[in-house]
Amino acid sequence: MQSVILLMQEQMEAQSLMAELRYFSNIRAASVVDYEKFSNTYRYTNADIVMMEISEDNEYGIGFCLQLASQMRARKPECKVVLLCSGFNEEAEKAKSEGLVKEIVYREIELKDLAAAIIQS
Repeated sequence: MQSVILLMQEQMEAQSLMAELRYFSNIRAASVVDYEKFSNTYRYTNADIVMMEISEDNEYGIGFCLQLASQMRARKPECKVVLLCSGFNEEAEKAKSEGLVKEIVYREIELKDLAAAIIQS
């Protein structure tokens, strides 16, 4: 069974995405809205896939997310990191090309397609 953590600021959107993920067999999903507490959640779940929303503010932006990704890879190198972006993000694309993240998905896609992208990453 694969475990997925969604790190997203919008709890309603995270809950809707978790509902979509339930359509896939062998998936256990959890969501975290507090970016500061994410590391503790990850330690307990040791997730296979983590999708992180890149916040529009600088506090939890791309730099913060890439730092978390680095910590996760140090703990579990096979963990797949997926970044959720509101639009094109040059730093995210660079991180993907350097192998720091597995996939980038964009907010404009439907939730069922977003769920599929997460699982297929």
